[in-house]
Amino acid sequence: MRTAVCLAWMLLACAGAANWALAGGSIVRFRQEPGAQTAKEHGDQFLSSKRYADALDSYFQALEKDPEYPGVHYNLGAVFLKGYRDYGLAAHHFHRYLALDTYAEDREQVESLLAGLEARQQPAPGERGVLLKVLGDRLLISGAWDGDPRELAVDTEAVSGTVLVAYRYPAAVLTERIRDKQVLDLLTASLAVFRAP
Repeated sequence: MRTAVCLAWMLLACAGAANWALAGGSIVRFRQEPGAQTAKEHGDQFLSSKRYADALDSYFQALEKDPEYPGVHYNLGAVFLKGYRDYGLAAHHFHRYLALDTYAEDREQVESLLAGLEARQQPAPGERGVLLKVLGDRLLISGAWDGDPRELAVDTEAVSGTVLVAYRYPAAVLTERIRDKQVLDLLTASLAVFRAP
């Protein structure tokens, strides 16, 4: 056993493992990438001032730098719960938080919260490309997409072009912010169907 632990430490040291530690017999992360930490701190400031759209931007920036940052997933859960009342997306991020931070001190509270959220979730349609809801100035679009689309095409009588994807969920994608209110209104009013380009 001692040999295995020594070997694990040597491998981590070779891989630049300043972000890893041994806890409870398992190797776990304890420090995040510096850019991710800064983006999370900005998101925390936006969240505390209820600027949910800006908080989402900052948290997604943090996840681009460090997709396995537990605190960001926890805070994304809070944004979707408090800011947008989207129980499915909140539950997704709270589950990711618990999966990434196996020693979370608030595990029992989060699991209790998840039990309540899961009772409120509504199943997403399996059809790909359906607009599920508008979350501020973002669109939640259904479907498990092949590959990893960074953008989705839309072509209706009113609007033609692409929307950028900010985050992929198992059964949906969330777009980047659509800052042009007129375009956002046209997309939501026209029952646009989104597809991979």
